[in-house]
Amino acid sequence: AAAVPTAAAAAAAAAERESERTRRGRPADTMSFLHKIHNVAHAVGEYVTPVLQTSAFKERGVLTPEEFVQAGDQLVRTCPTWEWASGDPAKRRSFLPEDKQFLITRGVTCEHRVRALEANYSAEVEMEGGEGEDTWLAT
Repeated sequence: AAAVPTAAAAAAAAAERESERTRRGRPADTMSFLHKIHNVAHAVGEYVTPVLQTSAFKERGVLTPEEFVQAGDQLVRTCPTWEWASGDPAKRRSFLPEDKQFLITRGVTCEHRVRALEANYSAEVEMEGGEGEDTWLAT
C-alpha cells in the first residue's frame, strides 16, 4: 500500500522542485542551455588548441602536461589533503597518465566548521593542577 503524502509534504516537494528549476533567478532549462553552450565552446577550444610542448609558464602562466604532473606530484607529497584521481574513462586526456587526470582535495575544514572549532577552543580555560600534577583544560 502506498503512503498518501500530507499537504505539508506535498508543499515541501513542490518548493524543492521550484528551487531546482531556478538558479540565480534563471529557469533550469535556460541554465541547461547555457551550460550546453559553454561545454561546446570549451570542446571547440580544446580541439583547436594544441597540447603545449614547451614551457610557457613564465610568459603566459600555462603548464605543459609534464609540468602539471610534476607540480601535482609535489603538491600530493607536501599536502596530505590532495590526491590524484583518474576520473571517468570517457573523459580522460591521452596526454596525461591514466591515474593522474586531475587533482582533488578532501578533508579540508570548511569555514563554518573552523568558526565552530574556534568558538569551542576560545571557551576552554587552562587550569593549573595541584603540586606535581599536569595542567588540564576546563571546557
